[in-house]
Amino acid sequence: DKVAGNCYSSRFCVHTQIDCDDGDACTTDSCDNGVCKHDLVDCDDGVSCTVDSCHAKVGCQHAIDSCCDDNYCTLDVCDPETGCQHTDNDCDDYNPCTDDECVPSKGCIHKATCCCDENECTVDECDAETGCVHKEVDCDDGNACTDDECDPEKGCLHWRVCCDDNDACTTDYCVVDSGCFHDIIDCNDDDECTDDSCDSVKGCVHEDVKCDDYSKCSTDYCMPGFGCTSELIDCDDGDACTDDGCDEEEGCYNTPYDCDDGDYCTIDDCDCSSGCYNTPRKCDDYDLCTIDSCANDECQYTPVECDDYDACTIDDCDESTGSCSYEDVDCDDYDECTDDSCDSEEGCTNETTVCDDYSECTKDLCDSEYGCYFVTIDCDDDNACTDDDCDDEIGCVHRDIDCDDFNVCTNEECDENAECDNGCTYTLVEVDDYDACTIDECDKETGVTHTDVDCDDDDECTKDSCDPEEGCVNDLIDCDDNNECTEDSCDPEEGCVNDPYPVLCVDT
Repeated sequence: DKVAGNCYSSRFCVHTQIDCDDGDACTTDSCDNGVCKHDLVDCDDGVSCTVDSCHAKVGCQHAIDSCCDDNYCTLDVCDPETGCQHTDNDCDDYNPCTDDECVPSKGCIHKATCCCDENECTVDECDAETGCVHKEVDCDDGNACTDDECDPEKGCLHWRVCCDDNDACTTDYCVVDSGCFHDIIDCNDDDECTDDSCDSVKGCVHEDVKCDDYSKCSTDYCMPGFGCTSELIDCDDGDACTDDGCDEEEGCYNTPYDCDDGDYCTIDDCDCSSGCYNTPRKCDDYDLCTIDSCANDECQYTPVECDDYDACTIDDCDESTGSCSYEDVDCDDYDECTDDSCDSEEGCTNETTVCDDYSECTKDLCDSEYGCYFVTIDCDDDNACTDDDCDDEIGCVHRDIDCDDFNVCTNEECDENAECDNGCTYTLVEVDDYDACTIDECDKETGVTHTDVDCDDDDECTKDSCDPEEGCVNDLIDCDDNNECTEDSCDPEEGCVNDPYPVLCVDT
């Protein structure tokens, strides 16, 4: 017998697999119509940053490309899509005091900036934050007798100060520490009968003193060694009822005295020999219940003291006899809301009646005509979530309503603005866990439960699973045993069945 290239004296055919493996990891080995094929493996990994090659034993190799261009002035990186990238280095050191550049063989170089402005009147410096700074040179030589300035080419210059103030009345000089001084010259000739002064052009001037003091009350003249002298004139007219004096502009005056002592209680007059005199004024109102006197610019009639120092009596005096009388005070204010009494020191007292019924549940009031009365207070707080009550000791009590329905499958809330007396509301708790693989339930005692769904369809030919979104999935299993000599099938009870095919051999 001859079958598939082999011949055996047998009833059965045997097919031996041809081995096409050439031992080269860089080829893909296959068999086509009895002929082995060895196709080269494509090692391109699609990444621009690798160098792709193949080794016969280990297969594809992907070496990373360094992208180095040997230029210190570029930053070498590799982009997986575009390949090697060479970006210019940023050599800026953010220091305004350096000039920044890049040399390919060395990299970044930072040379110090030259801040020289060729000006002798500045000190040139560089600030790390702001850059070149040109500070003015201080040309002050500490000598107040020089004017200091600066020339951009020569530098500091110091010129001598001129202290002449063109005034004949001063002596001019300069002191190094303080500068110019102008001392006033002394023009005093030690003669009391001259006025000494100084003219800025002529110098000292000495003029005769004028001794007029411009007063008609004196005689003026100048005495050598003493100066001006003034003697007062005598203005006395020998009358005790005149005030004698002198006015600087008018001369002597003799003004009659005003003998008014400013006291209403005296009668005022004047005697030419002795002067003013004041006689006491007489005050009488002819009333026996007053004490007559004069004070504070008026006659005073002080009532006789009938005060018995008892605020509970009305004290009075009889004008004809001058005797005192005492009458009890009436303290009744005709108000039922006061307790009326009299204290000898304070007088009438009308104390407010205390209408306290010792209950915090009433408002205590009083009517002036009828007296105390008590009104029950309203404890309603307009809150549907409280039970309102009143306690005599503490007043209104608002206790929170208990909305618990003893069911863990409901959420209890209370609406304080509800129109009914009880504001409790109940809503079911969220049970759904949005998982199609669980059965969601709630027990009023134990709460929410999520029980796994049983996806078993009792079919050995399906693979049972559950998708959280779709639920149970029963996919058919693959019973193919990759054996062409078996017939593959599945039994719902037993599972996969692989029965051998009956093979017929032909005798030749």
